[in-house]
Amino acid sequence: MGSTITTNRTAAAFKSPGGPTIWCLFEKTYEQNVHPHNPRWNCIYIGEIDGALKKIFACASNCEGGLLRDRRGQILPENYIKRWIAEMSVPVEMPDVPIKLRKEELLHATIPSRHWNDVKERLSQIDRQDIVTGVEAGQEMSVSLHKDSELVCAIYGVIAPWRAMKAMPSGWAPGKESVRDEELGYSPLTVPMRHIEVPRMRRIDADNRLVEKDGVWRNEGWAYRIVGSYVEKLWEEELRAPGSYPRLIREFRQAVMNAPVVLPGAEAVVDLRGCTQPERERSLEIAKKLGGRITATEAVIPWTEQNGDKMAYLPAATIWRVPNERVIEHSSEQEREYEEEEDESLECVLSR
Repeated sequence: MGSTITTNRTAAAFKSPGGPTIWCLFEKTYEQNVHPHNPRWNCIYIGEIDGALKKIFACASNCEGGLLRDRRGQILPENYIKRWIAEMSVPVEMPDVPIKLRKEELLHATIPSRHWNDVKERLSQIDRQDIVTGVEAGQEMSVSLHKDSELVCAIYGVIAPWRAMKAMPSGWAPGKESVRDEELGYSPLTVPMRHIEVPRMRRIDADNRLVEKDGVWRNEGWAYRIVGSYVEKLWEEELRAPGSYPRLIREFRQAVMNAPVVLPGAEAVVDLRGCTQPERERSLEIAKKLGGRITATEAVIPWTEQNGDKMAYLPAATIWRVPNERVIEHSSEQEREYEEEEDESLECVLSR
C-alpha cells in the first residue's frame, strides 16, 4: 500500500458573523503509487479551532507508520503538527466563496445523495429546515461561506469539505501569495505542561505491545499504531496546554519503543465464549501448536520469546496474565538486561 505525499499547506481564516474565527485548511498532496505524480490542493477542514486541531492531529497520526510522508521521506507526527501550527500563526485571509447546495448522485456533488441523511440531521440541529425543504424539493440552494458559515460548517463537518470549494474567487488559490492577518492567527501562550501518566507496557515480540488499562493487560497491536492512536487523541491536551505536544509525543513514543520484554510466566487467556467462529478456530489452532491448556470455555497459552509473534494473532479481547516485576526478585544480570533495553535508542528502533 502506497503513502500519501504532502507537499504544501495553507491555513486560511475569517471572522464569522457570530464571532468565532473560522478556519479553512488546505493541503497539497499526491498518492505515491499513482503516476504521474501531480500534487493537488484539497480543502481538508472548515470550522473552528478545536476541530482544526483535531483534524491536524488525526492527519499527524498517519505519519507515525509512514502512511503520510513528504517528498524527503518519513515525517515525525510532531514535526507535521509543528508545520501546521506555524502556518496557522499568521493565516491567509480567506475570501468569501459562493456554494450551490444540491443533492446529487454525481461524484463531485456538493451534497452526495448517499450522505443526505447525515447532512439533514445536522441541518435540523441548527434549525435550517429551509435548506432541508429546498434540497429535498430538488432545488439548488445558494449560500455563502462567510454569511452562512454556521450552515457550511455543519454540512462539511460530516462530508468532505473540498466539495464546498469548487468556485474559488478569481485570483485566489491556496499556496498563492496572499494577504495574511496576524490578528486571525492561532498563537496561544505556552503554558506549563501537566503530567500525563503513561500506561505500563510490555513487549511480546519485536512489534507488538501489551498495554495495561484499569489493571487489565491486552495486546494493543503494533507499536507504531499505539503511538499513532495516542497522537490522534492528543489535540484536546494541546487546547488545554498549548505547545505540549512535542514532548508528550516523544515521551510516549519512547515508552512504547523501549517497553521491556514481558517476564517469563506470562500467559494469554482467550475466552472462547466471546469469540467469533473464525477467532475461535484460530485461537484453538494457536493453543494446540504452542502447548496451551484448552477447556470448554477458554484457552490458556503460555508466552515464550519464541512464540510471541504467533500469539499476536490472538483476538484483541484476549486478556493477558502478566507477572508483576515489582514483587519478583531479579538477579543483577536480569536488572542489567532491563536497563539495556530501556536505553535502546529511538533511532535504532525506528530504523528496523
